[in-house]
Amino acid sequence: MKIFIQFGHKGASLFDHLLNPLSKVDFLTKIIVVCRYPGPSISKVEYHCPPRLIAKFAYIAIIYETIDLFFLALFGGRGYIAGYLLNPHGLIAFITGKLTGKPVIVSLIAGPFELYPRRRPLGVDFTKPLPWSGRLLLKIVKNSNAVITTGSFTKNFLSKHGIDESKIFPMINPPNEFKFQPLNVTKTYDIISIGRLVPVKHNEIMIRSILKIKDKHQNIKAGFVGDGPSKSELIKLGKELGLEDNLDFIGFKKDVTQFYNSSRVFILTSEREGFPNVVLEAMMCGLPCVVSNCGDVIDVAKDGFNSFIINDFHNIDGFAQAILSLLENEELYKKISQNALKTVKSLSTTEITNQWELLFQKIKPQNINTPN
Repeated sequence: MKIFIQFGHKGASLFDHLLNPLSKVDFLTKIIVVCRYPGPSISKVEYHCPPRLIAKFAYIAIIYETIDLFFLALFGGRGYIAGYLLNPHGLIAFITGKLTGKPVIVSLIAGPFELYPRRRPLGVDFTKPLPWSGRLLLKIVKNSNAVITTGSFTKNFLSKHGIDESKIFPMINPPNEFKFQPLNVTKTYDIISIGRLVPVKHNEIMIRSILKIKDKHQNIKAGFVGDGPSKSELIKLGKELGLEDNLDFIGFKKDVTQFYNSSRVFILTSEREGFPNVVLEAMMCGLPCVVSNCGDVIDVAKDGFNSFIINDFHNIDGFAQAILSLLENEELYKKISQNALKTVKSLSTTEITNQWELLFQKIKPQNINTPN
């Protein structure tokens, strides 16, 4: 049995997070991944990518991937079709599945925000009706055979919008445990943030929190790993607040394990997320996390136990106080760190593999194009 996945252009770490548990499903013989660029070597995974020249042009690449997925599925024998991110990959997978008679699985890895316009403003109100584009995408979700979410927040949102709960499968995919683990290295940073520098991440809140902390800790050092359109504005803000010596804009790095381990506290100030895998990565390295209450993060992050949760991402004082409590209270720091490590150990790849097997049992392919 095979699964054909429309994956598109995604970060390298997502290949590990999403495909490793799937690769351990016994009866799957092959995982065909249609994506922009090849990912890491993973058992059973076969990458199909557009030529490099085509891959440089997003819209042309998507057309190429759509055609490629269709023919791979049409002549590939019995199996499943899956798409990660509704627009456009879930849509492509849905159409392909219907045309080839294969069960369709859509994955909302970015949470309910996938039902809102791509260029949506900040501050989405989930109590208001969905826009027309969201209602169209919701029909795709309703008519798919299974829906994967990143946690209970997204599951509840879909349930309230009429999606049958029996077809919703929350899965928190654990990072690679061999890649993310505690290392005995020198702590260079008091605070670290890892991710794209974009408005929705609200890194300015972290900077303003550091300004408050500096009153008590003049030499506090914070690192930002990542690039993005907000970078120049954040650098400018740091200079305006007199924090040039306290902030280090490191840029994009493929291997971020060393940065987790060379830091004391991880910060996430996002307004919205699906499930922020960076929180799991930080916990696997033993970092206490101070995170905004966004998306499905509270399925893992528990306030005062393995992290600190700030309910309002605008709450600069809340972030500053939580960071200070960790930096100044060694006993509290050790407790949160140890509980974080215990938490992520319970999120095993085996458990996610079991959830995939349950999903596959519920939606068995009916078509037989060629013997498998």
